[in-house]
Amino acid sequence: MHLEDAQAYEEWLTANDLDIDSLKSMLLDDAFVATRHSELKRHIPARMLEELKLRGEYTNYRTRAALKQRVAELLGGDASFSIDLEAREKELLAWHFGRLGRPIPEDLSAYIRHLDFRDKGTFLHSIAQERTFLDAFESPE
Repeated sequence: MHLEDAQAYEEWLTANDLDIDSLKSMLLDDAFVATRHSELKRHIPARMLEELKLRGEYTNYRTRAALKQRVAELLGGDASFSIDLEAREKELLAWHFGRLGRPIPEDLSAYIRHLDFRDKGTFLHSIAQERTFLDAFESPE
């Protein structure tokens, strides 16, 4: 380490009201939280199902999922949702975020990762499924 680097480091510690021990403790706490977050994230799906059951909402979601699967089968299976997703991207995003009452995020990739979708195609596929499902039950005008 160069002298000016050590000096800059000391100045940074002082400016942030830290000493080497408090910095070490803070970094260890941060590592612990990051590790716990990663461990807990694996348990979220099961915990969500437990929460739905406790609230009495599980059967509604289970029934809806079965109905959604049946609609997909009647409309040609899961593959039918993948047709021209890229061509329909703007339409699907506008529909999805319009339902949420939110603008399309500037960093769509970060939004998709935050929701734990594998990629944009999977996200669009999910939106297309939901739209097709809802459209199947929309009353004709």
